[in-house]
Amino acid sequence: CGSKGIEESTLMTMGDVLAEVLGDPRRHAFLSGPTFALEVARGLPAAITVASVDRGVAGRVQQSLGSPEFRVYTSTDVLGVQMGGVIKNVIAIAAGVSDGLELGHNARAALITRGLAEMTRLAVKMGADPGTLAGLPGLGDLVLTCTGHLSRNRKVGFELGQGRRLPEWSPRASATPAPSTSWPNDSVSKCPSWSRCTTSSTRTRTPCKPSATSWAGPRRRRRTESEK
Repeated sequence: CGSKGIEESTLMTMGDVLAEVLGDPRRHAFLSGPTFALEVARGLPAAITVASVDRGVAGRVQQSLGSPEFRVYTSTDVLGVQMGGVIKNVIAIAAGVSDGLELGHNARAALITRGLAEMTRLAVKMGADPGTLAGLPGLGDLVLTCTGHLSRNRKVGFELGQGRRLPEWSPRASATPAPSTSWPNDSVSKCPSWSRCTTSSTRTRTPCKPSATSWAGPRRRRRTESEK
């Protein structure tokens, strides 16, 4: 699983979600690190970390994915690897805003450095190893996402720093007119049929209910209070 995101309603990591849906977390592995997919696809050198509570699982993933151009390191710090891939996105948006406002390289460097400190404090408070945040899933991914021109999160921040509103430049806007008031709500933006949720006369998007095969994925039983 690519370790991206925190479930909004429960604050669960993707590892927590997978364990709840699929069971046995010892079978799961999580990849994170400074890798733009385009460069990896071109065979350019890159390094990444795979984490699993089972060293054997991490080792098998390492053997399957590793190559002279794609170095794979292993870790058992599943939480740290996941959180590094999540928190750095927020810092990258801020770095993009800084660049969009033309605040200079000094400001960006300070933001990245202090951002790493905040990332580390939060992850450690949750139970992660601070060393993980100093490696590829933390510092490495943070630097790449905050400085690389292929970074979508930095791009978001940069455009905001330039004074543009999200609907003005989002890829969604090229296919369907952007809403006149605010960014589409979460259910619409994730719906694979969002373009059909658009009313041409009003230029607004209305929520739709996802089908059984849509983005929502497998439904899972919510834990009761006694289970939490």
